[in-house]
Amino acid sequence: MSAGAQAPRWHWAPTTSAIPLLAGSTVSATVVRGALHVLTPHADVSMVSHARLDLDDQLQLLTDLPLRSVSGVAAMGDAMRVAGARAGDNLPVVCSVAADGELMGTIVLPTPAPVAGWPLLVGGEAPRYVVWATGDLLDATVWLAELNTGRLLSRAPVLSGTGVLSMRAGCADGAVDVLAYGQELRFARLRRNVVEIDRVLDMPGSSAGQLLAGAVLTPAAAHAFRVWQPLNDSVRTLELPEPPERASSRAQHLRLIAAPGRPDLLAWQTHLPDDFSIHTDEEDAPRRVHGVSVRGWLAPFDRTRWEVGSSSEVPSSSAPPVIEWVGERLALVRPAAGIVQVLLSE
Repeated sequence: MSAGAQAPRWHWAPTTSAIPLLAGSTVSATVVRGALHVLTPHADVSMVSHARLDLDDQLQLLTDLPLRSVSGVAAMGDAMRVAGARAGDNLPVVCSVAADGELMGTIVLPTPAPVAGWPLLVGGEAPRYVVWATGDLLDATVWLAELNTGRLLSRAPVLSGTGVLSMRAGCADGAVDVLAYGQELRFARLRRNVVEIDRVLDMPGSSAGQLLAGAVLTPAAAHAFRVWQPLNDSVRTLELPEPPERASSRAQHLRLIAAPGRPDLLAWQTHLPDDFSIHTDEEDAPRRVHGVSVRGWLAPFDRTRWEVGSSSEVPSSSAPPVIEWVGERLALVRPAAGIVQVLLSE
């Protein structure tokens, strides 16, 4: 499917679950050997719930994981790696979890200073690297280490003295990319344990910077993004299809959906201010409430030309849903009325 092709009009069917999976503060998902796995913290952040979508499209609860939160999850052959904060001592860890939910091992990440950025998993189908930060939110050291069976290899600082109010990591062009924002937007590319690029990006909208397909994106307009490609130090523009609200809404939370043998897709949300007045008996005058109307979108994506095809609307939520290829179908995972909902494309 080329980016210029007409996007299919996705139809979504809900899956079932014998026991509802209660949605925590975050919802994460990945695909292990063709099966969708879903993770979400307990409401009291004592453990993390783990569920698998079985062949009958029913969500099956597995053993809880001894984590307080999840900051990253990725498939690893017949198992998966889950990064987050360990229950009990709140240390940053990477867990190896079997497809049946069994915890196979835990790696505790070194923290010479307080945790400033929770661990992110990086590296294609098998996450080979982990990125985390220690120090203060506006003065932190970002670390990278290679993951091996049950241990870390070659831990190295990627950035020092940087802000990590937001931190993103990805793998592109055979290197590891890190994007951190504090008082400025800072990008680093590490190749073979050597920092190849370390640059402060001075551009409008830097607080909303994100990594996508080996590039750094920052907002250029309501539905357009400035694309800086480190590989050749070039700048171009990514334009998204406008929704009916046009420039009154703004595109956010872009995410590439990719899997071997399946077409690349781009997912994003649009946020439209939705203010209204509310009046109660205890108040003399109406009170103005600031709300946001959120819509979700999906479109074919050509990452070579940075072109997006026609978009179609998909179910959304206040937090961006997770969308993954599961075989030839798409799975959309989102919180809905306090429950994790899994929808499958038809």
